[in-house]
Amino acid sequence: MNKIAMYQEAALFMSARAHMWHLDTNSYAAHKALQKFYEDLPDLVDAFAEASMSYQMETLQPSGGVYRFDTSDMAVSGLEQFLQITKQVHSECQLQPGLTNALENIISLIESTLYKLKHLR
Repeated sequence: MNKIAMYQEAALFMSARAHMWHLDTNSYAAHKALQKFYEDLPDLVDAFAEASMSYQMETLQPSGGVYRFDTSDMAVSGLEQFLQITKQVHSECQLQPGLTNALENIISLIESTLYKLKHLR
């Protein structure tokens, strides 16, 4: 499985992970910020996946990997890690503008969510 396919699969799980954080938090601000994130992310990941299929000419195949949920106290560090991985994939896709544009939309969503989680109470 190539790096882009691994990223797509992890990004799809990130939406479910954020949904779990949304249900676990006691903070209304975090609850709403995470709700926007898990609702918006799947469409952005779908746009990235479809753009990558146009470059690679193949569909996404599941890896069979195991993903684990964690508690909402991991939301900020989990999103920071996801942001770092997304930026790394972005830097590796510079010759494919359809991919970089889709990734920039994901980066914006992550950064916006991190701002809300860190600064809005």
